[in-house]
Amino acid sequence: MRRIRRIYPDCVAYKRETVLDFIQDAGLVGRELPWFHPRQQWFAMAHTQEELPAATDDTHLSGIVLRAPGLRP
Repeated sequence: MRRIRRIYPDCVAYKRETVLDFIQDAGLVGRELPWFHPRQQWFAMAHTQEELPAATDDTHLSGIVLRAPGLRP
């Protein structure tokens, strides 16, 4: 099993595939979410596929920053 080391307060960049490998190695299922953030990506994780939010609900997960024009996608 791989271990994630936190390097606070710095940020560590991982490829999408690496994060999905971490999720699988932990015995979970997961997928990338379309939540907007200028510097990071969000993932949903659960014990089973049925517990993940439905992909059809992703339209509600935009994460668009409404009051900060410089941070809009």
